[in-house]
Amino acid sequence: MLLLAVNAGCGGNTDPTPPDGPSDGAPSDAPPQAAFQTEMVLDEVWVSDLRLAAGGSDSVAIAFRTPAGGTVPCAETMPPGDSPAQAIRLAVEAGAAWEVSDVGTTGPGDGLDVLWDDADVLVVFQGGASGQRVCAPSDLVVARRSASFAPQTLVATSGEAASADPYSVSGDVVGGFPAAALVGSDLVVAYGDTHFGYTRDDFERSDLEVYRGGAPEVVETANGAGTHNAIASGTGGAIWVGFASQSGMQSRAGVWLAAFDGSLWASARVLETAEDTAIGVAADGDEPWIAFFEGEEEDLVAATPSETGFLVERVDRRHVTGQYADLVASGGRLAVSYYYCGRGPRTDCDPDEDSLRWAVRDPGGWRVEDVDRGGDGERCGLHTSIGTRADGRVVIAYACQQQGAATGRLMLAEELP
Repeated sequence: MLLLAVNAGCGGNTDPTPPDGPSDGAPSDAPPQAAFQTEMVLDEVWVSDLRLAAGGSDSVAIAFRTPAGGTVPCAETMPPGDSPAQAIRLAVEAGAAWEVSDVGTTGPGDGLDVLWDDADVLVVFQGGASGQRVCAPSDLVVARRSASFAPQTLVATSGEAASADPYSVSGDVVGGFPAAALVGSDLVVAYGDTHFGYTRDDFERSDLEVYRGGAPEVVETANGAGTHNAIASGTGGAIWVGFASQSGMQSRAGVWLAAFDGSLWASARVLETAEDTAIGVAADGDEPWIAFFEGEEEDLVAATPSETGFLVERVDRRHVTGQYADLVASGGRLAVSYYYCGRGPRTDCDPDEDSLRWAVRDPGGWRVEDVDRGGDGERCGLHTSIGTRADGRVVIAYACQQQGAATGRLMLAEELP
């Protein structure tokens, strides 16, 4: 189905707070504990971003960014300089163990994604050479495990995606917040184009672009689009991309959903809000859903297109909740993973209150549960990414970070049978 009326409607709002608190020593307004088991994938690691994919003979792959130490020189940037080095790494489930590989080292980039292609694993990220005016990676790059992670540049400049807007085809900083999917055998990647990646105009007039059929195309032109991208596909070549707009214009700012029906793109704003962590998109059959942190009310929100715009549902409204949201649909079930901060503020969450949570949508509304409440001074539930195994059980990758120290753990939670 092609989008959409532009006006967003509200409905289906629920308050999932249980009438009785838990009995396990958690805060009195905490939801029940979910039936998950957790395991540590990697210890003593500071994770700044991660993505999970399930596939490949029912294995889980987790791509993540972590500080590499040292700097990356930017000899071509004007003026020349250097930037902090980041390592992109890949952890792949191998029976009861994890095989951890180094994908590459880059300067600070925005986002990454991972997906299975039969038995191969692809990592998509912002890499390559630095831009002309910014000391940071500036290309959309894919690295395959089968090719020893040799980077392949998909898009290197703004001008590769045709546009009638002169600003849209100017610059060389592309590949921000990549979101990748295989549509049939075609690698499709949504990403942000911030032109020169330097001035306020570069960001407020950024584009949402999609690499599809071996070439890039502009989906949203020069309106601050292409931040926190997420992607899902449906039947008949349908594609949905959720994204945030950082435009300074009130008429453009907020969270958007773009749809491709096999021939045309159309997009509409879901909600005018200050989203600032992550967006999740999934297709329940041919019905797209989008989930995100609604920054003004500091709630977790999910929405789907309706005849009048969007049906917007408040999934969890306890205190500050919904950051790092991701979404999956499988077997008629819609599930969101996300971070619960607690009473806040959201920039300084209390590790004694926070948790990794998930929410499942059923005919009675949204059911909210805690997955990992952390402890011992750790913030648990950051950078969540959700998927499903072949039998439909949910798996969630996430980070725990030790308060006041640059270390933590990469974790996996798995739904019990």
